[in-house]
Amino acid sequence: MWAHGISNDHLRKHVCNAFETHTMAEEKSNGKTVVLAIDESEMSLNAFDWTLKNILKSDDQLLLIHAQPYHEVTDVIASAEMAVPIYSAGKVRQDSLQIAKDYAKRCQDAGVKDFKEDIIMEDGSSGAAICAYMDSLEKAGTTNLTLVMGSRELGFFKRAFIGSTSEYCVRHCHSPVIVVKMQQK
Repeated sequence: MWAHGISNDHLRKHVCNAFETHTMAEEKSNGKTVVLAIDESEMSLNAFDWTLKNILKSDDQLLLIHAQPYHEVTDVIASAEMAVPIYSAGKVRQDSLQIAKDYAKRCQDAGVKDFKEDIIMEDGSSGAAICAYMDSLEKAGTTNLTLVMGSRELGFFKRAFIGSTSEYCVRHCHSPVIVVKMQQK
């Protein structure tokens, strides 16, 4: 499930499905569709800059996606016998909206003509949610898809224990995946 667009009101009222949204966008674009996973990290910004410089052409469409947990603990009710978490389900967080707005502004400033933002409401793994999003685009008829994402460059042990979103996507996504590493300084 994902929310689409950058308007706060639009995000609160509208949860779209990829078929409705992206089939129309695909009809007007003759180029490729580049899906860029974004968040607030420096690695994500690096992947964005690299994508604009090395991949994106004027007739391509850029889809910016941000994965946000679907269920979040917002509070805990505690008594002497037990504690019960209170979840918010399916609400787009303010920080997710801000990330989408920031990248939309970056696209406008860079002169990107055809871009859209989606906030994916993931329930579990960000990697699985991103792969499901890519699959939904393919099922909707979007062709010539490429997923681009930054790398946190986790070490062996962190990758083994907490996992790597980019590694998951490389192994499970049916479209080409480009993982952009940070430049050595």
